[in-house]
Amino acid sequence: MGRALTWLGARRKAARPIVECPWPAWKRRVVVAPGNNQKRFLAGALNVRTGKLTWVEGKSKASDLFIQLLWRLAGEYRRARRIHLVLDNAAVHTSQKTRKALVQLRERIVLHFLPPYCPQGNRIERVSLDLHANVTRNHR
Repeated sequence: MGRALTWLGARRKAARPIVECPWPAWKRRVVVAPGNNQKRFLAGALNVRTGKLTWVEGKSKASDLFIQLLWRLAGEYRRARRIHLVLDNAAVHTSQKTRKALVQLRERIVLHFLPPYCPQGNRIERVSLDLHANVTRNHR
């Protein structure tokens, strides 16, 4: 395996489901939802060839979460000389911590940035939207 190409994305995941409002917005009602609303953040990469999703979970959407994903990808694609990531322009993707991690990874991971405001150009955004809908929406 010479190269791996992945699409990168991140999403906040809430443990408490969102209850959709079946009544008019002007009628306020209190609805008790199960859980204690613990938030987690996911960062993932979708392999273009295989469709395999690689992901990590953390308590904040910071450089540490992105760096954790970089190391996971480096471990999963050990045989790849280069791993190409297509991603958005989030600040965590260009932080000093991230740049140091990329140097530690011996520049095996190459970042390709999408134009600003171009979520339709990133294939993992569809996966992210589906995940958000299935985890947080109350469809019963």
